[in-house]
Amino acid sequence: MNTYSFNYGGVKATGSTAVGGVTGTFIPTTPFQLGDTSARYKINSELVNGVPCKTLVCSTAGLVTLDLTALTAGSGNLTGFGEWQFWIYKGGSSNAIDLTFIASLKGLSTIASQQGYGLNINAAELLYFYRVNNTSFATVTLTSAAYIVDSTWYRYRITRDVLGVFTTYIKGGAFTDETLVVSAGGGSNPSAADRNYFAANFLNLDMDAGDKMILASADGTMGLSHKMIA
Repeated sequence: MNTYSFNYGGVKATGSTAVGGVTGTFIPTTPFQLGDTSARYKINSELVNGVPCKTLVCSTAGLVTLDLTALTAGSGNLTGFGEWQFWIYKGGSSNAIDLTFIASLKGLSTIASQQGYGLNINAAELLYFYRVNNTSFATVTLTSAAYIVDSTWYRYRITRDVLGVFTTYIKGGAFTDETLVVSAGGGSNPSAADRNYFAANFLNLDMDAGDKMILASADGTMGLSHKMIA
């Protein structure tokens, strides 16, 4: 059972006009809020792998945040464990995407006192899965070379068991089947047991213009979600 996910019919496309300018403004028909004044985002309807999807699209670089405490009332800190799925599209060669999916605070991974875990896709297309504590970063998983190509949809599936072991998988592009990410650049995959932080209060997503994330698909097979696992 999902602790949070999005309903395709409940998310409405916003058209060509991107929402932005005021921190805290909600993106229409979603619980996402703008995290800074520079960010501009909109909701698109588009086909991904032949399936109608609603996508969160960045028009101007900046941060959006998701208050998980409001979405997962009654779940408590259980949202720091389980399975996450993210469908992400890196829209340009110089773009970088930072997704702190277990975050203690609303804001970038680099802010003071932030604690949690995140996935960074940098301009060199390396995948960097990190742990952060008050601006200090530690490697959980790091690829040694470019792992993806731009302008391509990829699904990232991350699991964390009760011991705190993270495992990261990828599907899309050259990865026609779900594949364990090779951590040749540092860390390990599966990771060592890591129970440092489990307060998933916020999900914070920092993207550049042209980057996208699938929120939901018409057939229910794609989208942003978290669920508990045995």
